[in-house]
Amino acid sequence: MPAAIYQWAKSALEDNAENWLEDLACLNTVKGAILPDTATPGEIAKLKRAGCTVELVANTGHMMAYDNPDGLALAINRILNRGS
Repeated sequence: MPAAIYQWAKSALEDNAENWLEDLACLNTVKGAILPDTATPGEIAKLKRAGCTVELVANTGHMMAYDNPDGLALAINRILNRGS
C-alpha cells in the first residue's frame, strides 16, 4: 500500500490533474477514499468506478481530523482492514 500512496502522490506533484482518477483506477491494489457524509452520489460513484472503497465520515467538512477525529480513525481502520 505505501507504494500505491507514493505513486499517487508523485502523480499529484507532477500536476497530473487531468487523469488522476484514471491513474488511480489503474493501480493494482486495494484502494479507499474517505469523504464527508455530505458527498454527492456522483462523487461517490466516480470513486467506486475507480475501484475505491468509499467510507463516509459524519459531521465533517474539509477538516475531518478536526471535525470528527474518531469517525476518521474508524474510516481509516475499515479501509486498512480490507487491504490485509
